[in-house]
Amino acid sequence: MRCAVTHLAVALLLALGAAGAVAQQTSIVVELNGDTPSYTEWLRSGRSGRIDALRSLLGEHTTAPYILSSTLQCVEQAIETSSAAKTRLESTVERLQRYAVITLHGPRNAALLAAKLRRNSLVLQAQVLPEQRIVGQPNDPELQRQYYLPRIDVFRAWDLLPSSEGALVAIIDTGIDTAHVDLQGSVWKNTAEMGLDDSGLDKRTNRKDDDGNGFVDDWFGWDFVGRSGSMQDNIPLPGNSHGTHVAGIVAAQVNNAIGMAGVARQVRVMAVKVGRDDPNSESVARSADGILYASAMGADVINCSFGSSSPTFADVDVIQTATKLGSLVVGAAGNDASDQAFYPAAYAEAVSVAATDLSDRLAPFSNVHSTVDVCAPGVGIFSTIPGNSYASYNGTSMAAPIVSAVAAMITQCFPSYTPSQVRAALVSSCEDIDTLNSAYVGKFGMGRINAYRACSGQATRWCVVTRHLISDADGDGIFRSGDALDLKITLRNVLSDLANARVVLQSLDSSVELIDSVISFGALAAQQELTLPRPLRFRLKQSLSDNQRIDLRVRVLDDGGVVGSDVISAVANPTYATISVNDIATTVNSSGNIGYNDYSANEQGVGFLYKESPSLLFEGALMIGTGPSLLPNVARGEETSVRDKSFRSSRAASLRTDSVASGARVATAFTDDLSTDGMGLSIVKNVYARSEDSLKNSILVVLTVSNTTNRSIDNIYAAYFFDFDIGSNGANNVCSWDAELGAFMHRNVVESALPRVAMTMISPLPLNGFAVDNDGAIDCPSIYDDFTRAEKWFMMSQGLRRRSSTPTDASTVIGAGPFSLSPGASQQIAWILAAGMSRSDLLKGLTTMRNAATDQGVEVQPYVPIPLVDGIKHVAGSPLLSGGMAQIVYSLTLPSDVELDMIDITGRQVAVLHTESDVISGDHSVTITLPDVA
Repeated sequence: MRCAVTHLAVALLLALGAAGAVAQQTSIVVELNGDTPSYTEWLRSGRSGRIDALRSLLGEHTTAPYILSSTLQCVEQAIETSSAAKTRLESTVERLQRYAVITLHGPRNAALLAAKLRRNSLVLQAQVLPEQRIVGQPNDPELQRQYYLPRIDVFRAWDLLPSSEGALVAIIDTGIDTAHVDLQGSVWKNTAEMGLDDSGLDKRTNRKDDDGNGFVDDWFGWDFVGRSGSMQDNIPLPGNSHGTHVAGIVAAQVNNAIGMAGVARQVRVMAVKVGRDDPNSESVARSADGILYASAMGADVINCSFGSSSPTFADVDVIQTATKLGSLVVGAAGNDASDQAFYPAAYAEAVSVAATDLSDRLAPFSNVHSTVDVCAPGVGIFSTIPGNSYASYNGTSMAAPIVSAVAAMITQCFPSYTPSQVRAALVSSCEDIDTLNSAYVGKFGMGRINAYRACSGQATRWCVVTRHLISDADGDGIFRSGDALDLKITLRNVLSDLANARVVLQSLDSSVELIDSVISFGALAAQQELTLPRPLRFRLKQSLSDNQRIDLRVRVLDDGGVVGSDVISAVANPTYATISVNDIATTVNSSGNIGYNDYSANEQGVGFLYKESPSLLFEGALMIGTGPSLLPNVARGEETSVRDKSFRSSRAASLRTDSVASGARVATAFTDDLSTDGMGLSIVKNVYARSEDSLKNSILVVLTVSNTTNRSIDNIYAAYFFDFDIGSNGANNVCSWDAELGAFMHRNVVESALPRVAMTMISPLPLNGFAVDNDGAIDCPSIYDDFTRAEKWFMMSQGLRRRSSTPTDASTVIGAGPFSLSPGASQQIAWILAAGMSRSDLLKGLTTMRNAATDQGVEVQPYVPIPLVDGIKHVAGSPLLSGGMAQIVYSLTLPSDVELDMIDITGRQVAVLHTESDVISGDHSVTITLPDVA
C-alpha cells in the first residue's frame, strides 16, 4: 500500500528579502561599561573596530570614539591648568572616553537595536545618533539692513563696555572666512602656535603640537570634518556661508568705515568648523568635539546655530563639561515652526533662542517650547558672507549669535560672572513681548533681549527652579481629572540678594484650577537655595483629555518685578496602568500593548518584572485579523522602531480591585478603527493578578472581541507578540514549545540563574504559535529590518508552526483562530503568562491559574498535548540563501512519500524542490538545488 505524501515547505522569506536589500549604515551612540573586558579590549584597539561581544545582536559593525582623543587631551590640559576646574570636573575625561559611535552595516534598524543595547550589561546608555543641521535661511539682501541693532538697544550698551579686551566667542559652524575685510581684525589666534619654535620654524606650519593640546598647528581654530567629513585639518575656512554670516553678526568690526557692525564691540571669534567643505552642505558632524575644543581653549561663549530635535545623553555631558570649564553655550531654537525642544539649545545649561521679526512678533518659522529662554531678531539679518560680501538671512541661526554677542558683552562688563550668571543676566533683562505673542506665552522665554539693560546691571536679580516634585493624594504619581495636586519647589538665587520675594503659580491654559498659588518667602541671599515652606496647590479640571500635557508657570517676584520664571509640565490622565499585586508587575495600556505604552522608548511603564528582576519584556503587542491586508495590531511595523497603531482607546486603562477575589485587575477597552485595516471590532481587555501564594507568579489576560458591524466576519485570528529579553539585551535566549507545560517557555540558555517565562492560550479555540528568531532563519523572517503585516499573519495563522527558536534574540507569537463572529457576537480569548526560576515554577503557575480562571468564569479548554509534526529542521546556509546547492534536514513522524516545496510568505507554492517515495520515519538529509529567486 502506498503511503500518503508528506509535503514539506521551504519558506521563501529571507531569500527574497536579501536579494532586494539595500546596504545601509546607521549609527548609534553608546556609553560603554568601563568595568568589562570588552571595554578594555576596545581601548586596546584604539577605541575602534568591532566589539565581538555585541556581534550576535548587531551583526557586522564598526565603532569609533564619540569624542576624539585629541579633544580629550585638550580638555584634560584645560582641567589641569585650573584648580577650580579640577574640582568640578573630576573623572570627566574618563567618562567622555567611554562614549562610542557604533555604525551598523546592512539592513538593521538603529532605533530598535539602541533600545536593545540599553538592556545590555556591556552598555550603560544607548540611542540613535541624531543628524544635526544648520538652521539658517537665505533671504533678499535688500531688506532693512541692521534694524536689529537699535531694536535691542546695542548702541547704548557699547558705551558701557570697559576698555579691556573683549570676550571670546567660539563659532561652532561651517567655518569662517577669516580674511573677510570686516572680520579679519576680530579673528582669534592661538598665540601658543605662532612665532618660531626652537628650530627656527614657524609654529603655524611646523607640524608640531607646540602647545600640547592634542591639535597640531591649530593657530586660528580647527576643522573637525574637512572635505570628506572625517579628515581633520587646521584650516577652518568655509564651506557653507552660514558660519561666516553667524560670525559677522557677532563680531564684524565697528567703526572701520566698511560694511556693517557686529553686535559686540571688541569681541573676538574662534573658528571651529564642523561642516564639510562643500558650500551646499548643511549637515554638521563632530559638534561635541567642537564644543569641548572651544571651551578648553578658553571660549567665554559658544554659539551653536545648528541642532536636532533629538537629544543625546553624551551631549548632556558635553554641555555640562563646557559649562564647568567656564563657557556659556547659546543655541538656535530651530526653524521648524513647531512646539518642540531643539538641541543643543534646549539642554538645561544652554540658552535657547527663538526668532522675532522687526515688530517683536515671533517669526513664522521659529520653534517655540517651554525650553526656550529668550528671543532675538532673526528675520532679514544682514551680515558677512565669504568673499568680502554681505547678505540677509532668516533663521534662529541668526537670532542665536545676537544673543551670543550680548552674552559676550555681559562677560566683559562683569568678568567675575559664571556662565549661569551670564545666562541669568540675559534672561532677567529681556523686554516683555507677551501681549504681542499671546498665543505662545510661556513658550518663548522671558522675551526679547535688551543689550543695554543686560550690560548696565539694571536687572541683577534672578532665581531659578532647581528641583520640583508634583504629587497626588495617593502617591501613585498618576494624575487624573479632578485630582488635587501639590507642587514642591526648590529655588536658587543666581544673582543679587532678594528682599521681599514671593512665588506665584500661573496656569498657561485652562486645564487647572489654582488653589494655593502664592507663597511669600521674603529674603534670599545670592547663591543660596530655598525649599518653599509648603507646596503650591492646584486641581485638575474634569474636562481633561487622555494624556493631556499640563503647563504651569512658576514666577518669582521681588518688589513687584519678575526675578524668576520657569515652566513646569506634567501629564494628566495617562492611558496606561501598572498592576503589581503579586510577584509579577506589568503595565497595560489602552490600545493593546502589555509592558510599555511608548514602544520603543519604553519609558512609560515597567515592562514585565518578576520579583526583583529587571524588566524581562521588551515588547508585548496584540495582533488580530483575517489576513495580511486586514490586520489591526500594535506590534512593531515596517519601521521596526515604531509600532503599528490600529486601536483607538474607548476606555482608559485603570487599576481596579472589583471582580477579583484577592488581587486586582487592569481594565480597558478599544476599537480597531484607528487605521484603515479595521474590521469593525470592539475589544474589552482585562488583565488579572491574584495575590494567593499559589497564583503569585502568573497573570491572566482576557479579551472579549465583539463584532460591531451588520455583517459576519470569518477567519479571524488573534495573537499576542511577546519579545522577552532575559539577560543582556535578549542574547542567548531560546523560546520553545514545552509539550508538558502546554506553553512556550522563554529562557536564557547561558545564564541559568535568571528567571524564565511561560505563555500560553487557554481558550477552547485552535492554538497558533511561532517561535521567532528576531535576526531571522530559513523558516523565520527577520524582524530586525521590518515586521510586515504579511510576516505577522504568517506567524499567527499557521497552527503550531515553529516550535523552537535557536539561541538568539527570540520572540514568541501565541494566539487563537480561526473563529467567526456574526453581527453583534462576541468571542472570549484568554492567555496566561507565568514567571519563575525553574520549569516547575512555571508548571505550577500555569496549572493553578488555569484552575483559577475556570473558577472565575473564564471558559478554559483542558490542555491536551499536541503531537509533533513533520517538518524541516535545518537548511544549510540559512538564513540568507541564494541559488545553488543546499543541504536540507527534515523529520518524519511516520513513513511517507515526501515532497519538498518552496513557498512564499503567503503560502503560495513557488517550486517543487525534491520528491521521494517510501521514506521511513526519523531525520533525513538531502542535497537539492535551490532556484535563483533574485
